Amino acid sequence: MSQVLQRYLKNDTRYAQVLDGINESSIHREVLEQKVRIMGQVEFVKLMHYVKVNRVNFFSYYTKRREIEQILFVLHSIESGVDHHVNYYIDDINEMLSFDVHKLAELKSFSALHDFLELTDYRGVLTGLLDENVDIGKCEYELNAYYRDFFKKLIQKEPSNKDIQDAFNLEIELKTIGYVYRLKKYYDTPAEDILAMIHYEPYLIPVARMEKWIRTMNAKSS
Repeated sequence: MSQVLQRYLKNDTRYAQVLDGINESSIHREVLEQKVRIMGQVEFVKLMHYVKVNRVNFFSYYTKRREIEQILFVLHSIESGVDHHVNYYIDDINEMLSFDVHKLAELKSFSALHDFLELTDYRGVLTGLLDENVDIGKCEYELNAYYRDFFKKLIQKEPSNKDIQDAFNLEIELKTIGYVYRLKKYYDTPAEDILAMIHYEPYLIPVARMEKWIRTMNAKSS
């Protein structure tokens, strides 16, 4: 992460307090990312104290995202053969999650992960993807598709669901752009394969433009 961005987050945004004292020229990206995540975690836990009991379910949009994040961490851990250690900030919400992240982190094989997920809300989400030749990109897509469907059901129960849906659609579109970028830059995935994987649902960017970007833009030069 560039020093310019780190300096901006530190001096010109609400992250100033959590980033106070960092050295922009030496801090590692993962350390900076963890500091920002911790701040978000603390804010979330504080908000939960003021949420009415009948509205708690809506905040599962946050816990569900953290669950998927942890599953992806373990997928990468198994693929690389490097042990995954749960970040301590997750402990604050572990009891709010649908599974124990510490038990998840102990898994050492894709088959063990499959068996673990089959006993959770994620039953069937990665069916057929955790056998041989596991494709992490496809797993990530299916997990995000599950999250989208889950979140849409929550939104429908909200009185201001249009505004929430707009914000959610924008987030999904930005995540899609990031996903496409990684597929092109790090995996050299062919354009047609990317188009088949993302099942793009347009919000601000028309389908034709997204397809053109995928077919013509070079992520390697960035």
